[in-house]
Amino acid sequence: MDEVNASRQKLALNKLPIALIGSLAIIVLIEGHIARTAHSFASDRLLEWSAFREISTKKASESQILCFGDSHIKVGVLPKIIESRTGLSAYNFALGYGQAPSSYYMLKNAIADGAKPQFALVDFKWTSLKYPPQMNQSFYPALLSYPDTVELGLKAQDSEFLGQMFLGKILPSFRARNDLRKQVVSSLNGNGNDRRRENYAWRATWETNNGTCLAPVNPFYKNTINMNHAEFFVKDWACAPLNHEYVTKFFELANEHDITVFWVLTPINSQAQAELARIGVDDKYMTWVREMHARFPRVVIIDARQSNYPEDQFVDMTHLNRNGAETFSAGLGDIIRKHMANNNETPERYATLPRYRRFESGMAIRDVTQFRDIMKTANDTRRR
Repeated sequence: MDEVNASRQKLALNKLPIALIGSLAIIVLIEGHIARTAHSFASDRLLEWSAFREISTKKASESQILCFGDSHIKVGVLPKIIESRTGLSAYNFALGYGQAPSSYYMLKNAIADGAKPQFALVDFKWTSLKYPPQMNQSFYPALLSYPDTVELGLKAQDSEFLGQMFLGKILPSFRARNDLRKQVVSSLNGNGNDRRRENYAWRATWETNNGTCLAPVNPFYKNTINMNHAEFFVKDWACAPLNHEYVTKFFELANEHDITVFWVLTPINSQAQAELARIGVDDKYMTWVREMHARFPRVVIIDARQSNYPEDQFVDMTHLNRNGAETFSAGLGDIIRKHMANNNETPERYATLPRYRRFESGMAIRDVTQFRDIMKTANDTRRR
Protein backbone atom coordinates (compact mmCIF):
# COMPACT_ATOMS: atom_id res chain seq x y z
CA MET A 1 0.00 0.00 0.00
CA ASP A 2 2.83 2.40 0.86
CA GLU A 3 4.46 1.70 -2.48
CA VAL A 4 1.17 2.45 -4.26
CA ASN A 5 0.79 5.78 -2.42
CA ALA A 6 4.39 6.70 -3.17
CA SER A 7 3.84 5.96 -6.84
CA ARG A 8 0.71 8.08 -6.90
CA GLN A 9 2.51 11.00 -5.23
CA LYS A 10 5.37 10.73 -7.71
CA LEU A 11 2.92 10.66 -10.60
CA ALA A 12 1.08 13.73 -9.23
CA LEU A 13 4.40 15.55 -8.87
CA ASN A 14 5.34 14.72 -12.44
CA LYS A 15 2.04 16.18 -13.64
CA LEU A 16 2.77 19.59 -12.07
CA PRO A 17 3.33 22.24 -14.77
CA ILE A 18 6.94 22.84 -13.75
CA ALA A 19 7.67 24.87 -16.87
CA LEU A 20 4.67 27.13 -16.23
CA ILE A 21 5.63 27.64 -12.59
CA GLY A 22 9.19 28.43 -13.61
CA SER A 23 7.97 30.91 -16.23
CA LEU A 24 5.74 32.65 -13.70
CA ALA A 25 8.62 32.87 -11.25
CA ILE A 26 10.81 34.48 -13.91
CA ILE A 27 8.04 36.97 -14.77
CA VAL A 28 7.65 37.87 -11.09
CA LEU A 29 11.40 38.45 -10.76
CA ILE A 30 11.56 40.58 -13.92
CA GLU A 31 8.51 42.65 -13.02
CA GLY A 32 9.85 43.17 -9.50
CA HIS A 33 13.16 44.36 -10.90
CA ILE A 34 11.42 46.78 -13.28
CA ALA A 35 9.34 48.18 -10.41
CA ARG A 36 12.42 48.66 -8.20
CA THR A 37 14.50 50.34 -10.91
CA ALA A 38 11.79 52.49 -12.53
CA HIS A 39 13.61 55.66 -11.44
CA SER A 40 16.41 54.83 -13.89
CA PHE A 41 14.24 54.85 -17.05
CA ALA A 42 10.69 56.08 -16.31
CA SER A 43 9.52 59.58 -17.19
CA ASP A 44 9.14 62.12 -14.43
CA ARG A 45 5.41 62.21 -15.20
CA LEU A 46 4.95 58.48 -14.56
CA LEU A 47 6.91 58.66 -11.32
CA GLU A 48 4.88 61.71 -10.30
CA TRP A 49 1.60 59.81 -10.71
CA SER A 50 3.09 56.78 -8.94
CA ALA A 51 4.19 58.78 -5.89
CA PHE A 52 0.78 60.17 -4.92
CA ARG A 53 -0.28 57.46 -2.47
CA GLU A 54 3.07 57.51 -0.68
CA ILE A 55 3.03 61.30 -0.34
CA SER A 56 -0.67 61.50 0.48
CA THR A 57 -0.32 59.29 3.55
CA LYS A 58 2.38 61.65 4.85
CA LYS A 59 1.17 65.08 3.78
CA ALA A 60 -2.60 65.09 3.21
CA SER A 61 -3.64 65.01 6.86
CA GLU A 62 -1.22 67.85 7.70
CA SER A 63 -2.55 70.30 5.10
CA GLN A 64 -5.43 72.75 5.32
CA ILE A 65 -5.22 73.67 1.63
CA LEU A 66 -4.84 70.92 -0.98
CA CYS A 67 -4.02 71.76 -4.60
CA PHE A 68 -5.09 69.56 -7.53
CA GLY A 69 -5.19 69.81 -11.30
CA ASP A 70 -2.69 69.64 -14.12
CA SER A 71 0.78 70.98 -14.93
CA HIS A 72 -0.35 74.62 -14.74
CA ILE A 73 -0.95 74.17 -11.01
CA LYS A 74 1.99 71.78 -10.61
CA VAL A 75 4.54 74.36 -11.79
CA GLY A 76 2.61 77.55 -11.03
CA VAL A 77 1.40 77.31 -7.43
CA LEU A 78 3.83 77.49 -4.51
CA PRO A 79 2.20 76.27 -1.27
CA LYS A 80 4.87 77.92 0.88
CA ILE A 81 3.90 81.36 -0.45
CA ILE A 82 0.20 80.61 0.00
CA GLU A 83 1.00 79.54 3.57
CA SER A 84 2.78 82.84 4.21
CA ARG A 85 -0.23 84.83 2.95
CA THR A 86 -2.98 82.82 4.67
CA GLY A 87 -1.41 81.20 7.73
CA LEU A 88 -2.74 77.82 6.54
CA SER A 89 -0.63 74.79 5.69
CA ALA A 90 -0.77 73.73 2.03
CA TYR A 91 0.44 71.00 -0.33
CA ASN A 92 0.39 70.71 -4.12
CA PHE A 93 -0.88 67.34 -5.41
CA ALA A 94 -1.42 68.47 -9.02
CA LEU A 95 -0.07 66.21 -11.78
CA GLY A 96 1.45 66.77 -15.18
CA TYR A 97 -1.30 65.72 -17.64
CA GLY A 98 -3.76 65.71 -14.74
CA GLN A 99 -7.46 65.43 -15.62
CA ALA A 100 -10.79 65.68 -13.82
CA PRO A 101 -10.80 61.94 -12.87
CA SER A 102 -7.28 62.12 -11.43
CA SER A 103 -8.15 65.18 -9.33
CA TYR A 104 -11.32 63.52 -8.05
CA TYR A 105 -9.60 60.28 -7.05
CA MET A 106 -6.75 62.15 -5.40
CA LEU A 107 -9.17 64.21 -3.30
CA LYS A 108 -11.14 61.07 -2.46
CA ASN A 109 -8.03 59.16 -1.36
CA ALA A 110 -6.54 62.14 0.48
CA ILE A 111 -9.74 62.27 2.56
CA ALA A 112 -9.44 58.51 3.12
CA ASP A 113 -5.86 59.10 4.29
CA GLY A 114 -7.13 61.45 7.00
CA ALA A 115 -7.13 64.81 5.21
CA LYS A 116 -9.61 67.38 6.51
CA PRO A 117 -8.77 70.41 4.36
CA GLN A 118 -10.56 73.70 4.73
CA PHE A 119 -9.92 74.58 1.09
CA ALA A 120 -9.14 72.83 -2.18
CA LEU A 121 -7.54 74.67 -5.08
CA VAL A 122 -7.96 73.14 -8.54
CA ASP A 123 -7.87 73.87 -12.25
CA PHE A 124 -9.74 72.14 -15.06
CA LYS A 125 -8.06 73.34 -18.25
CA TRP A 126 -10.04 73.25 -21.49
CA THR A 127 -7.31 71.17 -23.14
CA SER A 128 -7.56 68.33 -20.61
CA LEU A 129 -11.37 68.54 -20.49
CA LYS A 130 -11.83 67.95 -24.22
CA TYR A 131 -10.01 64.60 -24.27
CA PRO A 132 -11.28 61.50 -22.41
CA PRO A 133 -9.24 59.69 -19.71
CA GLN A 134 -8.00 57.15 -22.27
CA MET A 135 -5.33 59.69 -23.22
CA ASN A 136 -3.65 58.89 -19.89
CA GLN A 137 -4.15 55.13 -19.83
CA SER A 138 -0.44 54.61 -19.06
CA PHE A 139 -0.65 56.86 -15.99
CA TYR A 140 -3.94 55.92 -14.31
CA PRO A 141 -2.74 52.44 -13.23
CA ALA A 142 0.04 54.13 -11.25
CA LEU A 143 -2.45 56.34 -9.42
CA LEU A 144 -5.62 54.34 -8.88
CA SER A 145 -6.52 51.50 -6.54
CA TYR A 146 -8.12 48.39 -8.02
CA PRO A 147 -11.67 49.49 -7.04
CA ASP A 148 -11.10 52.96 -8.52
CA THR A 149 -9.67 51.39 -11.67
CA VAL A 150 -12.83 49.32 -12.08
CA GLU A 151 -15.04 52.35 -11.46
CA LEU A 152 -13.26 54.52 -14.01
CA GLY A 153 -13.20 51.74 -16.61
CA LEU A 154 -16.91 51.02 -16.19
CA LYS A 155 -17.85 54.70 -16.31
CA ALA A 156 -15.80 55.05 -19.50
CA GLN A 157 -17.75 52.09 -20.96
CA ASP A 158 -14.53 50.98 -22.59
CA SER A 159 -13.48 47.37 -21.97
CA GLU A 160 -10.12 47.86 -23.72
CA PHE A 161 -9.33 50.85 -21.51
CA LEU A 162 -10.28 48.87 -18.39
CA GLY A 163 -8.21 45.89 -19.52
CA GLN A 164 -5.15 47.99 -20.24
CA MET A 165 -5.41 49.73 -16.88
CA PHE A 166 -5.58 46.34 -15.13
CA LEU A 167 -2.57 45.08 -17.05
CA GLY A 168 -0.75 48.27 -16.08
CA LYS A 169 -1.50 47.67 -12.42
CA ILE A 170 -0.41 44.03 -12.50
CA LEU A 171 2.64 44.43 -14.77
CA PRO A 172 4.99 47.38 -14.22
CA SER A 173 6.57 46.60 -17.60
CA PHE A 174 3.23 47.20 -19.35
CA ARG A 175 2.59 50.42 -17.43
CA ALA A 176 6.06 51.74 -18.32
CA ARG A 177 6.22 50.21 -21.79
CA ASN A 178 6.69 53.53 -23.59
CA ASP A 179 9.60 54.50 -21.37
CA LEU A 180 11.13 51.01 -21.59
CA ARG A 181 10.89 51.17 -25.38
CA LYS A 182 12.79 54.44 -25.41
CA GLN A 183 15.40 52.95 -23.10
CA VAL A 184 15.93 49.93 -25.37
CA VAL A 185 16.14 52.02 -28.54
CA SER A 186 18.58 54.42 -26.89
CA SER A 187 20.77 51.54 -25.71
CA LEU A 188 20.77 49.91 -29.15
CA ASN A 189 21.86 53.21 -30.66
CA GLY A 190 24.74 53.38 -28.21
CA ASN A 191 23.33 56.32 -26.28
CA GLY A 192 22.94 56.30 -22.52
CA ASN A 193 19.44 57.02 -21.25
CA ASP A 194 19.82 56.71 -17.49
CA ARG A 195 17.20 59.04 -16.02
CA ARG A 196 18.14 58.63 -12.38
CA ARG A 197 19.74 62.02 -11.99
CA GLU A 198 16.89 63.76 -13.85
CA ASN A 199 14.22 61.97 -11.81
CA TYR A 200 16.01 62.64 -8.54
CA ALA A 201 16.10 66.33 -9.48
CA TRP A 202 12.35 66.38 -10.14
CA ARG A 203 11.61 64.50 -6.93
CA ALA A 204 13.84 66.81 -4.89
CA THR A 205 12.09 69.82 -6.44
CA TRP A 206 8.60 68.78 -5.42
CA GLU A 207 9.68 67.51 -2.00
CA THR A 208 11.39 70.83 -1.25
CA ASN A 209 8.54 72.98 -2.59
CA ASN A 210 5.61 71.10 -0.98
CA GLY A 211 4.69 69.31 -4.19
CA THR A 212 5.48 72.03 -6.72
CA CYS A 213 7.89 71.35 -9.61
CA LEU A 214 9.20 74.85 -10.25
CA ALA A 215 10.18 75.56 -13.84
CA PRO A 216 13.35 77.59 -14.46
CA VAL A 217 13.58 80.90 -16.29
CA ASN A 218 13.81 80.06 -19.99
CA PRO A 219 16.03 82.61 -21.78
CA PHE A 220 15.11 81.08 -25.15
CA TYR A 221 11.37 81.57 -24.81
CA LYS A 222 10.09 84.55 -26.75
CA ASN A 223 6.60 85.97 -26.92
CA THR A 224 5.45 83.61 -29.65
CA ILE A 225 2.52 81.23 -29.99
CA ASN A 226 2.38 77.98 -31.92
CA MET A 227 -0.72 78.18 -34.08
CA ASN A 228 -0.21 74.55 -35.13
CA HIS A 229 -0.76 73.35 -31.56
CA ALA A 230 -3.91 71.35 -32.40
CA GLU A 231 -4.68 70.30 -28.82
CA PHE A 232 -4.49 73.90 -27.64
CA PHE A 233 -6.26 75.88 -30.36
CA VAL A 234 -9.15 73.47 -30.78
CA LYS A 235 -12.05 75.29 -32.44
CA ASP A 236 -14.67 72.59 -31.87
CA TRP A 237 -14.18 72.61 -28.10
CA ALA A 238 -16.59 70.71 -25.88
CA CYS A 239 -16.09 69.05 -22.53
CA ALA A 240 -15.92 65.26 -22.80
CA PRO A 241 -18.97 63.76 -20.99
CA LEU A 242 -16.89 61.65 -18.62
CA ASN A 243 -14.75 64.65 -17.64
CA HIS A 244 -17.93 66.64 -17.03
CA GLU A 245 -19.12 63.87 -14.72
CA TYR A 246 -15.86 63.83 -12.77
CA VAL A 247 -15.74 67.61 -12.36
CA THR A 248 -19.24 67.26 -10.89
CA LYS A 249 -18.06 64.43 -8.61
CA PHE A 250 -15.10 66.53 -7.43
CA PHE A 251 -17.35 69.45 -6.45
CA GLU A 252 -19.92 67.16 -4.83
CA LEU A 253 -17.25 65.35 -2.80
CA ALA A 254 -15.81 68.65 -1.61
CA ASN A 255 -19.27 69.87 -0.63
CA GLU A 256 -19.97 66.65 1.34
CA HIS A 257 -16.86 67.33 3.42
CA ASP A 258 -17.42 71.10 3.85
CA ILE A 259 -14.47 71.99 1.65
CA THR A 260 -14.58 75.31 -0.18
CA VAL A 261 -13.13 74.92 -3.68
CA PHE A 262 -11.14 77.65 -5.43
CA TRP A 263 -11.44 76.91 -9.14
CA VAL A 264 -8.47 78.64 -10.79
CA LEU A 265 -8.49 79.82 -14.39
CA THR A 266 -4.73 80.03 -14.83
CA PRO A 267 -2.87 82.70 -16.81
CA ILE A 268 -1.30 81.93 -20.18
CA ASN A 269 0.60 83.95 -22.77
CA SER A 270 -1.55 87.03 -23.52
CA GLN A 271 -1.32 86.51 -27.30
CA ALA A 272 -2.46 82.91 -26.90
CA GLN A 273 -5.37 84.07 -24.70
CA ALA A 274 -6.37 86.61 -27.35
CA GLU A 275 -6.27 83.92 -30.04
CA LEU A 276 -8.48 81.61 -27.97
CA ALA A 277 -10.99 84.44 -27.71
CA ARG A 278 -10.77 85.15 -31.46
CA ILE A 279 -11.52 81.57 -32.55
CA GLY A 280 -14.34 81.16 -30.01
CA VAL A 281 -12.75 78.59 -27.70
CA ASP A 282 -12.74 80.93 -24.72
CA ASP A 283 -16.47 81.70 -25.10
CA LYS A 284 -17.38 78.00 -25.28
CA TYR A 285 -15.19 77.15 -22.33
CA MET A 286 -16.45 80.02 -20.17
CA THR A 287 -20.09 79.19 -20.96
CA TRP A 288 -19.43 75.70 -19.60
CA VAL A 289 -17.53 77.12 -16.59
CA ARG A 290 -20.41 79.44 -15.66
CA GLU A 291 -22.97 76.63 -15.94
CA MET A 292 -20.91 74.41 -13.63
CA HIS A 293 -20.20 77.28 -11.24
CA ALA A 294 -23.90 78.10 -10.88
CA ARG A 295 -24.60 74.58 -9.61
CA PHE A 296 -22.16 74.67 -6.68
CA PRO A 297 -22.42 77.58 -4.20
CA ARG A 298 -19.23 76.56 -2.37
CA VAL A 299 -17.09 76.93 -5.48
CA VAL A 300 -15.18 80.20 -5.86
CA ILE A 301 -13.67 81.04 -9.25
CA ILE A 302 -10.32 82.85 -9.36
CA ASP A 303 -9.97 84.21 -12.89
CA ALA A 304 -6.40 84.99 -13.97
CA ARG A 305 -7.00 84.95 -17.74
CA GLN A 306 -6.63 88.74 -18.09
CA SER A 307 -3.88 89.27 -15.53
CA ASN A 308 -1.39 90.05 -18.35
CA TYR A 309 1.71 88.26 -17.12
CA PRO A 310 4.62 89.37 -19.33
CA GLU A 311 6.53 86.89 -21.49
CA ASP A 312 9.51 86.70 -19.13
CA GLN A 313 7.27 85.11 -16.50
CA PHE A 314 6.61 82.03 -18.66
CA VAL A 315 8.77 79.03 -19.43
CA ASP A 316 6.64 78.34 -22.54
CA MET A 317 3.33 79.44 -24.03
CA THR A 318 1.18 78.33 -21.08
CA HIS A 319 3.35 77.52 -18.03
CA LEU A 320 4.75 80.02 -15.56
CA ASN A 321 8.41 79.94 -14.63
CA ARG A 322 9.66 80.25 -11.05
CA ASN A 323 9.30 84.05 -11.04
CA GLY A 324 5.78 83.92 -12.43
CA ALA A 325 4.86 81.21 -9.91
CA GLU A 326 5.96 83.43 -7.02
CA THR A 327 3.74 86.32 -8.13
CA PHE A 328 0.82 84.08 -9.05
CA SER A 329 0.91 82.24 -5.73
CA ALA A 330 0.98 85.49 -3.78
CA GLY A 331 -2.12 86.67 -5.66
CA LEU A 332 -3.93 83.42 -4.97
CA GLY A 333 -2.99 83.58 -1.30
CA ASP A 334 -4.32 87.12 -0.98
CA ILE A 335 -7.67 86.13 -2.49
CA ILE A 336 -7.95 83.13 -0.18
CA ARG A 337 -7.09 85.32 2.82
CA LYS A 338 -9.76 87.84 1.79
CA HIS A 339 -12.28 85.01 1.51
CA MET A 340 -11.37 83.83 5.00
CA ALA A 341 -11.86 87.34 6.38
CA ASN A 342 -15.33 87.58 4.80
CA ASN A 343 -16.40 84.11 5.84
CA ASN A 344 -19.06 85.34 8.24
CA GLU A 345 -20.63 87.44 5.51
CA THR A 346 -21.75 86.47 2.02
CA PRO A 347 -18.50 85.27 0.41
CA GLU A 348 -17.45 86.50 -3.01
CA ARG A 349 -17.86 83.67 -5.51
CA TYR A 350 -15.98 85.17 -8.46
CA ALA A 351 -12.63 86.86 -7.94
CA THR A 352 -10.42 88.34 -10.62
CA LEU A 353 -6.68 88.11 -10.10
CA PRO A 354 -5.16 91.61 -10.22
CA ARG A 355 -3.04 92.61 -13.18
CA TYR A 356 0.54 91.47 -12.98
CA ARG A 357 2.80 93.20 -10.51
CA ARG A 358 6.10 91.50 -9.71
CA PHE A 359 6.32 89.90 -6.29
CA GLU A 360 9.51 88.49 -4.81
CA SER A 361 9.03 86.31 -1.76
CA GLY A 362 12.63 86.25 -0.59
CA MET A 363 12.16 82.57 0.21
CA ALA A 364 14.84 79.99 -0.52
CA ILE A 365 13.05 78.16 -3.33
CA ARG A 366 14.78 76.05 -5.97
CA ASP A 367 13.68 75.02 -9.43
CA VAL A 368 14.43 71.77 -11.22
CA THR A 369 17.48 73.17 -13.05
CA GLN A 370 19.11 74.13 -9.76
CA PHE A 371 18.58 70.60 -8.45
CA ARG A 372 20.05 69.20 -11.68
CA ASP A 373 23.15 71.31 -11.05
CA ILE A 374 23.35 70.10 -7.45
CA MET A 375 23.12 66.48 -8.62
CA LYS A 376 25.76 67.06 -11.30
CA THR A 377 28.15 68.70 -8.83
CA ALA A 378 27.70 65.85 -6.36
CA ASN A 379 28.28 63.29 -9.11
CA ASP A 380 31.40 65.07 -10.37
CA THR A 381 32.76 65.27 -6.82
CA ARG A 382 32.33 61.50 -6.31
CA ARG A 383 34.27 60.81 -9.53
CA ARG A 384 37.32 62.75 -8.39
